[in-house]
Amino acid sequence: MSSGGTEDGMSQEGITPFLRVLRLILHSFLRQRMAWPGQRPEDMDIAFDIEAMAGTVGLSTGDMAAALDQLTGGGLIFWQNGVLRVMDPDGLVDAARVDPAQLSDWLSN
Repeated sequence: MSSGGTEDGMSQEGITPFLRVLRLILHSFLRQRMAWPGQRPEDMDIAFDIEAMAGTVGLSTGDMAAALDQLTGGGLIFWQNGVLRVMDPDGLVDAARVDPAQLSDWLSN
């Protein structure tokens, strides 16, 4: 493992709270996608408890809501009343700065 890397192959250098939110959403989406492989991404509702998720990434619920609103405004996700949908999976991968080739390794951990 190189300096600044993790076992899952994603660098932890320069990880901002916003980037942690992106990666949390991406991870949740990919897990859901594995469970329902034939479903269109924009039709996949992901239950999203904002308080629990904010705690997971070390944010207040207000900051988490602001991040979700920003992602919604950017067209990457739809988020409302505890339901999250990824509207642009490729855009989410790009925004989360994750190497697509490493996603399968990430999910197997």
